[in-house]
Amino acid sequence: MSMPAPDHARRILNALSSGTVPEDAYDLLAIGNDHAYRQLLEDLAAVEQGQARLRGVRAAYGAGKSFLLGRIAHAALRRGLLVSRVSLNRSGPTLARFETVYHRALHQLQVRGVRGGALTWLLDRWLDEAETRAIELDETDENDPAALQAAVARRTRDLLGELALNHPGFANAVAAYYQAHLENQYDRKLRIAAWLSADPNVSLHGTGGMVGHIGRDAALPFLQAVARMARQVGLGGMLLVLDELDEMRFARRDVRALGWSRLRDLTDLAAGGAEHLLILLAGTPQVYDEGFSELPPLHQRFDDPSLHSPYPNPAGPQLLLLPPTETDAVQLTLRLRGLWERANHENHRLEDAQVHTLVRRWFAAGTPTLRTLVRDAVGVLDRMAAYPDFDPLEQVLSSDGPARSSSALQEHFADSEEERFEDPEIDLTPALETLPARGPARISPAPENSLEDDGDSFDPVGIQLD
Repeated sequence: MSMPAPDHARRILNALSSGTVPEDAYDLLAIGNDHAYRQLLEDLAAVEQGQARLRGVRAAYGAGKSFLLGRIAHAALRRGLLVSRVSLNRSGPTLARFETVYHRALHQLQVRGVRGGALTWLLDRWLDEAETRAIELDETDENDPAALQAAVARRTRDLLGELALNHPGFANAVAAYYQAHLENQYDRKLRIAAWLSADPNVSLHGTGGMVGHIGRDAALPFLQAVARMARQVGLGGMLLVLDELDEMRFARRDVRALGWSRLRDLTDLAAGGAEHLLILLAGTPQVYDEGFSELPPLHQRFDDPSLHSPYPNPAGPQLLLLPPTETDAVQLTLRLRGLWERANHENHRLEDAQVHTLVRRWFAAGTPTLRTLVRDAVGVLDRMAAYPDFDPLEQVLSSDGPARSSSALQEHFADSEEERFEDPEIDLTPALETLPARGPARISPAPENSLEDDGDSFDPVGIQLD
């Protein structure tokens, strides 16, 4: 693997020393689990060809899940895909209210050269694409404003018709954005973009006819429409990463039930109908085996007996990640030493034999996580450079203590899982029997935090282009 330029190497080392991993360092730090990365690259290629896929990344704590997801996200950006990574949270984006996931995904949307908030970039690029098609495909004279405007309007209607296949409301909102663009209404464009991202606080005044907000049922087809729009502007599609899936296990039972049902809808979406969309889930074996079992159809979709064999299927519904080995750790430490030497224009005094001894001792104290391996290796390099008499074999393990192992992390979380996971059984029959008889049902808007599955709250108003 080629080393970066000296200044770049120094920047990476400074970030690693402070506990962060730069996006462009994932390939450099990647060790083990090459089979998983190759499979995800194949998934990206399939998405670029028009397919949709959903895959679960199955990894114990410390097996390198975050590194793999960061690496594939960086690869997707380089290949020209929209990318968004959402960390699920019981008090934030949750599968039970998928519109919150959709909102966070669009808020954090990235494309190469645009970090976050790429929705407005996508909308403006879409407008440019309509004009480009009008000029190149229709051979419209750029010097004839009236003819050009008419040709762009025709091309815009064609593109909107494709978006309407996913959801007419999405196409209507984009049409309103186009109209605001023609009228130089910048603030109105921003409000429409915020509405398209399911911002619950956006004012609907002056948005050109939008009514209500995007509900959990509309969020799925809206997500497909975003992927279709990415393709319309020449991108390869969209990658959506849903991390911290284990958060769902600790939610209330009714919330979990809604979340698992929505996840089943996602799997069905990827299996048929969607295009140019890759969805990655990330969680521990417990969430796939125990959490998904609460909804048998979902569990059946992800069940793979080969996961428990010596030869798990890399093309199955789950990608199994294994914790780093001693060989992986040696390779990583030597690579970091090379990075230090590149940044400092000199050889480091950490010898190969010392690296092998350090790694053996680290693993004797428990299987370290990839993150702690990076931290400890960079710490050894820094201290050996700062103190000429510093001997890592005498000082590191005797004073620092063993690295926190992935098995220890699993035990730590397992100790509290049972208490957090179990729900009290409450018999509501006596209370229900005492309720007075009710009249005809009346429908009223659900509160913002309601988890009642009331369907789609979106009520679009059609917009006609002149």
